[in-house]
Amino acid sequence: MTKPLLLIRADAGPEVGTGHVMRCLALAQAWQDAGGQAVFAATQEIPAIEQRLASEGFQIERLSALPGSVEDASLTAALASRLDTAFVVVDGYCFDAEYQRSLKNAVHRIILVDDFGHSEHYCADFVLDQNSGAREESYRHREPHTQLLLGPQYALLRREFRAWREWKREITSAPPRLLITLGGADPGNMTLRILEALQRLPVQNLETTILVGAANPRYTEIEVAARKNPSIRLLRNIPNVPYEMARADIAVIAAGGTLWELLFMGNCVLSYSRNQIQADVLSELACAAAVNWLGTVDEFDEKLLMEAISRLANHPDSRQRMSARGRAIVDGMGVNRVLRALAVDAPELRDTVRLVAVSPAEKDEFMRMARRHFSELNPAFTPHADWTDHYFESLHSNPNYCLRWMMNGNERAGFMLYGIEGHRFLPRTTGMIYEVYVAPAHRRKGIARICARQAIAELRSFSPSKLQLETVEGNSRANALWQSMGFRRVSERFVLEDGRP
Repeated sequence: MTKPLLLIRADAGPEVGTGHVMRCLALAQAWQDAGGQAVFAATQEIPAIEQRLASEGFQIERLSALPGSVEDASLTAALASRLDTAFVVVDGYCFDAEYQRSLKNAVHRIILVDDFGHSEHYCADFVLDQNSGAREESYRHREPHTQLLLGPQYALLRREFRAWREWKREITSAPPRLLITLGGADPGNMTLRILEALQRLPVQNLETTILVGAANPRYTEIEVAARKNPSIRLLRNIPNVPYEMARADIAVIAAGGTLWELLFMGNCVLSYSRNQIQADVLSELACAAAVNWLGTVDEFDEKLLMEAISRLANHPDSRQRMSARGRAIVDGMGVNRVLRALAVDAPELRDTVRLVAVSPAEKDEFMRMARRHFSELNPAFTPHADWTDHYFESLHSNPNYCLRWMMNGNERAGFMLYGIEGHRFLPRTTGMIYEVYVAPAHRRKGIARICARQAIAELRSFSPSKLQLETVEGNSRANALWQSMGFRRVSERFVLEDGRP
């Protein structure tokens, strides 16, 4: 039986950024988890974005047309017909009423991802506006069949955020960490302007991480400026974004899709706006005391930014309130609600069996479970001092590792450790599954298989060249699991126990 197909028409580039494609990626992942397939259609070529999409199994079709034009609509409709799509998703400000009408006349069902009613009329089957303050009156000029999905309850978060849904941020009096991320392209070069302003920040011991997006053309300039400050970490196009958000306390951004991700992660958000749509969203969130709106990128005020960072850095109570309000606005269930509205059954998104990030506060419980796991693998296992003192900290402090509980309902059924490793000699990465442990009371229920599928899907989002794992000799149950999921044996591992020939 052919899998139902989702065709996504969205562009990314230096001018439009990457937000339209990345939020559609969240919907494509959920559609894939529900058993479907997704194809992306675009007019511009962004290699890093295309690599990400391809690594997760999504086909990419190139359209030779001006975005939003009659030719664009015609080519998209023809592609949808050829692929026999269930839905066409359209995301971008250039897709007006005429474009929608042209698609609707040729395609059965359309989902328009929108921001504050930019079109004069709507004839799509669904209009999805995830922004705070999105209201029905913004879409009063619509067809009777058009259904509205409005507000942050529908915020589209990608698969890698799913494991953080039950994670709890800890607010302490320790010096906070700062995160700066201005989107995939940063057309106003805000990253460099903020970086230069940080040289004069009066706050002491403020560790700063700067994330530079895949489409940012000024990386070399930013890199040169970052070298002047040893407390600054500069990262480019990283795979494990939620880890860096969890690690930081305060974030400086320019609205967009990153805003909803940071609110979900409980960060204190200081945000600029690039257009009136973003200004309206930030004004709404500022009134709810969930975000500190610093004005437009054209009105960049270094003093205002410094004061805002200093105020939050010195007042943990303010950070606590802001963090709680943000998480209350974005709960991470948006993509589930969208699929339910589309009448799509998504068993992999149900909450019964799921992966959940292990928090620092859960160290003792994890270590007890880890001891049982390694003792089962090797009855002679003895937890030496270096293992007791460093194992958990090494895992939790490294962004290349994903340490997760395997949850069965409200019970911790086991844990899984996976992540990415760089190739020893080549510029490639490998997705690794290191440990899988299911507690005896939860075995033979399919929990490991369900969680393994979730872990593999998350690893694919890191764009590895391959996925691999090792099993202990004689563990036939584990061998059968992995072989049934498509893994094959390619080598034998030999260990010299005493280190002597």
